[in-house]
Amino acid sequence: MNILVTIDANYVPQTAVLLRSLLHSNPDEFFTVYVAHSSLTDRDFEKIGDGIDSNRCVVVPVPVSESLFSGETVLGRIPKETYYRLFAIDFLPEDVERILYLDADTVAINSLRPYYDLDFGGSLIAASSHTFGLVEFINRVRLKSKGRKYVNAGVMLMNIQGMRICGITTEDIRRYIKANAKKLILADQDVINALYGDRILQVDPRLFNLDEKVFMQHGGQIDLDWVKANTAVVHYNGADKPWNPNYSGRLAIFYERHSEGLDLPREEAGAPESGRSEKKGQTGGRKKKIIAGIVLVSILAALAAAYLMTGKQLLEFFKDSSGIKVWLDGFGVWGRIIFIAVRAFQTVIKIIPAEPLEIGAGYAFGTWGGLLFCMLGTLAGSLIIIMLAKIFGAKLLNLFVPAKKLRSFAFARDSKKLTAALFVMYLIPGTPKDLFTYMAPFLPMKISRFLLITGIARIPSILMSTWIGEELTEKNYIAAAVIFAATLLISGVYMLVSKNRAAAAKSNA
Repeated sequence: MNILVTIDANYVPQTAVLLRSLLHSNPDEFFTVYVAHSSLTDRDFEKIGDGIDSNRCVVVPVPVSESLFSGETVLGRIPKETYYRLFAIDFLPEDVERILYLDADTVAINSLRPYYDLDFGGSLIAASSHTFGLVEFINRVRLKSKGRKYVNAGVMLMNIQGMRICGITTEDIRRYIKANAKKLILADQDVINALYGDRILQVDPRLFNLDEKVFMQHGGQIDLDWVKANTAVVHYNGADKPWNPNYSGRLAIFYERHSEGLDLPREEAGAPESGRSEKKGQTGGRKKKIIAGIVLVSILAALAAAYLMTGKQLLEFFKDSSGIKVWLDGFGVWGRIIFIAVRAFQTVIKIIPAEPLEIGAGYAFGTWGGLLFCMLGTLAGSLIIIMLAKIFGAKLLNLFVPAKKLRSFAFARDSKKLTAALFVMYLIPGTPKDLFTYMAPFLPMKISRFLLITGIARIPSILMSTWIGEELTEKNYIAAAVIFAATLLISGVYMLVSKNRAAAAKSNA
């Protein structure tokens, strides 16, 4: 079985772990492991092969010239090592017809044979997708890809024989990289999806490229026992790695099993992606964290300043629902756009109370018009929250939902329970709905499904508020009071039931 890795000295220990896992999980296989590099030493290869059964595994060094990417504009921000796998047809032996590429931050925990023997059926790559929905669409547009799905290039079976005759040459790849350097956010992964997109065979990520995100998204269908029995490759992609302190992922146990006894670096809080130079690898993760931290602090500081300067005035202004109508009327047709923007802002930042704003929408646009514009603003705000959560990850989520509290949400790991819990939570007025929107990217549910379920569930609550607003416009104070009382009653009953359930659960624990 042919395996390809592209690494530098920074990933030598992890490659040793990968090889250990290959042999342990595939006891009847012989591996030829091609290691493409431009800086490894004989000592590095000794470390990679330390403790490896040479009767079952041969490590083949594949030196790649430092000048492979000399002068490329892309080198300003992306290390050249990242691209080596793109040129596998140039440096692999002629008798290699297929090869399984693995990032060094992966481990094999079951047989790779079902993956390795896949029928390409005319495809050039067999890989898994870790994206969906809006992100999927953006990637296709950004790269003008003909592929059905955007795949993760950290684990992929490569049809080397097909690539040699497909018509895409290494010069074509070079030209594409030069012409599109500014849009290649994810380096060679973008190139692979752009150039080979319509000739990529999709494989199940749960089986062949399981990362923490996919594991969480399928939390109602799979657990660690299922992974132990079915998954072939576990992938620790992203900045957080299982060999670093405070790794919080549940899949770390599979890495620890194969790394026992090896001297692995643990001083970095985040490690670089496979294939980067040692110097850049050590500093790249730190730089990204510093930049992300600066951006996040800047956003929070700007919001805090906005609140200190205008927050109290906004709060007082938007408490007056009737005043909202007068204010919006002054903008004419633009009043609707202004309201949607304000509603989106309110969804993201809890300076403005929701209910008076919704009643004001009923004042200004009527029951159904108010509902429509509230829903549009809420959708826009929810998308902003989800985008922020995706960019800043779990650290942003922990600002609003502490990790200890997050772990207590057992329903979040079961997709069936999650659907019901989300619907009820967003249905009842007064619950902390928007805090849970920050959890959306980390839930075992597609973002589109999350938005659909929570959007439908919000309708009754918003409708009650806009109805109150319209009744107040008509001076039907009794009707407005009855609707308001009903809303309070429903919220009170829900809070009481939730409190009793929490107390019962605590006493049974």
